[in-house]
Amino acid sequence: MNINQIEEFCDKKARETAKIIASEYDQTDFDVETLAIEKEIFEVSAGYASIVIFEERLLISSEDKEKLKSTIIARFDASNRVVGKMSLKDLIAHLIKSYTINHLNEIYDLILV
Repeated sequence: MNINQIEEFCDKKARETAKIIASEYDQTDFDVETLAIEKEIFEVSAGYASIVIFEERLLISSEDKEKLKSTIIARFDASNRVVGKMSLKDLIAHLIKSYTINHLNEIYDLILV
């Protein structure tokens, strides 16, 4: 898989996750339970990341891995050191989480980070 295929996979799974989350929670839940919801999103995202790595026997180029790291650093304002220690599974899970949050922001007009 290349970076474009990984991003497509992440976006597809993020849309599915956002629909499920949107069906379980309403606008007020996001105001009150933001951290719990974000944790749930990450747990689901980590599951999808594990599946794609296992099913695809995923190996990506170091260039694509650096692109993933850059995206995570920019999106979550994370440090290079922290992101540098992340496994491929964690990087993909964070990308899915990021896309899920974007889709939830569109659905609910939220400002989650």
